[in-house]
Amino acid sequence: MKKILVSTLVILVLIIIYQAIQIIRLERYHYASQLGYCQEIEELVERGRCLNETETRTSPIYHLLYGLELI
Repeated sequence: MKKILVSTLVILVLIIIYQAIQIIRLERYHYASQLGYCQEIEELVERGRCLNETETRTSPIYHLLYGLELI
């Protein structure tokens, strides 16, 4: 019984970490787009890549907090 509980807990923690990473990625893209980064690139694929790679805040934690609307 204890092994099942620990396994379930580990799986849930991994899911939460994965979701946090996705929120950070989406918020980084959203904020870069709002600020007007990469507007000079007309090709959508290249613009998307540029927005995904742009660092707009000092830490991924800020992206997570803004994405969760905590600040």
